[in-house]
Amino acid sequence: MIEINEMAIRLPGVPEHEAGSVAENIAGILATNMPADVGNRRIEELNIKLSLPTGMDNREMADSIAKQILQQLKML
Repeated sequence: MIEINEMAIRLPGVPEHEAGSVAENIAGILATNMPADVGNRRIEELNIKLSLPTGMDNREMADSIAKQILQQLKML
């Protein structure tokens, strides 16, 4: 089981209300795609830096960020 207690996402240049929507989408994607075989463990911090192309809509940003988070979790 994975429990995310806090998720901080910085999206420079994205208005706060849109960033909140992106974060909600990321949380939803993570909830439905979290690997089942991760076991019980504590990850104090996971830092991911991405450069996303200009012009991505909020859903595309959320998908890209969530995929990177999931990929990083599988590597731990």
